Amino acid sequence: MHKDKLLFAIAATAIVLLALAGIAGKKPQVAMEEKMKPVPCLAPNMPLKQHLHAMLQIVINGVPATLPKDIGISASCEHALHTHDTTGTMHVEAQDARAYTLGDFFSVWGRPLVTANFVSMTVNGRATTGDPAKLVLEDKQQIIVSYKAPEGKKK
Repeated sequence: MHKDKLLFAIAATAIVLLALAGIAGKKPQVAMEEKMKPVPCLAPNMPLKQHLHAMLQIVINGVPATLPKDIGISASCEHALHTHDTTGTMHVEAQDARAYTLGDFFSVWGRPLVTANFVSMTVNGRATTGDPAKLVLEDKQQIIVSYKAPEGKKK
């Protein structure tokens, strides 16, 4: 359990650091809203207005980490943004048409976006700049976030 908490803290830290440090390359598309809205739970028997899948890979010290299954899914709520397995596939299965972001995913996951130990982030193979929390999730998008574990602490 401690290993998972460390992994998630490092991953969140790296994403925010990316926003501050900036990486050369294409700027990601960002959501129009400045404040994050809560990600809603899906209502039963209502049709979806969007259904897409983006891949998230977190790499720590050059080693891919496994995201937990069922992020955003509990006995009382299946959020519009969630995972079903440990492949890194983020599902946007929403009954609204709003743009969901990487920040929304981390919010649903319960992990803050923090800056320490960040190395880089790529989207569809290209280095990105800007606030990673505002990166709009798109179908078939490939997101890789790389971190370096703090000295003395390894994955």
